[in-house]
Amino acid sequence: MLEKIDNQNYSYIPGHLQTITSLKTILTTINKEKIPTIVLKGIYLASKVYKDLGRQPGSDIDLLINIDDVLKVKNILNNIGWHENTDILKDLLKFYKKSGLNSIMFFHQEQIPVHLHWHIINSTWPLTRYTKTIDPVSLWENAIQEEIDTVPFKVLSHEHQIIYLCIHAFTHYFDKPVYIKDIQTTIDSFQDKVDWEYLYKQAKEWEVGWLVDHAINQIKQPTKNSYFSCYRKYLIHEENILKQTIFILQTIFPPKIIIAQNLGIPQSKVTPIHYLSRIMI
Repeated sequence: MLEKIDNQNYSYIPGHLQTITSLKTILTTINKEKIPTIVLKGIYLASKVYKDLGRQPGSDIDLLINIDDVLKVKNILNNIGWHENTDILKDLLKFYKKSGLNSIMFFHQEQIPVHLHWHIINSTWPLTRYTKTIDPVSLWENAIQEEIDTVPFKVLSHEHQIIYLCIHAFTHYFDKPVYIKDIQTTIDSFQDKVDWEYLYKQAKEWEVGWLVDHAINQIKQPTKNSYFSCYRKYLIHEENILKQTIFILQTIFPPKIIIAQNLGIPQSKVTPIHYLSRIMI
């Protein structure tokens, strides 16, 4: 499967070119307001890491914003044509560091969707532990300046980029070959610039050292992963039986806002039937 990613796929290029057009429009507007913005994975990896728009698939624009700037960016996106499907952003922000869900999608009738993040942890699993152990301040302090068609933006440092890609791949239980390929290509591209001692020190401080080890080992010795195998690894790294039990219960019965976000409906429309459907699945 990795060979399909290695070979240039010209079908990816039109989407990436459209992404660049959308990204320039968005960043130009955000930069005028002097709002710090980090571009995550996607088009950054395709253009600056793979250095070939035909080798990395992309489907949206991932932006990381400080939580204090999220509503400002929402208004900017709304003003230039990107809108949410449901009006739940303020409710999502109230759950900051109380759930693993820290993003919302914005859609445009003619351009690429925007996935707006306010933390690098983003999952419907109750990964609250990691929203607290991972310090966003260090991400911003170490961010690297980049540009695309003369439009400036920031990206994660090489060390934080690798940690983030490992978390992203793990949260998606490695279900697509590109998740591992992104990690591998980033390591290959920046191998002489990566401070591995700092990377592992940071991962340990953030309590995700075990996760980074597992993800990088997938490059060396791929093993079969699944939703349940990755979920189990998160579960066993909870501190005790009580927290493991809470982790399971919060997975099965998450806050209404997570159900609403998943289904694209208002919180008021979430019913016990939705929870029952979640259990049955």
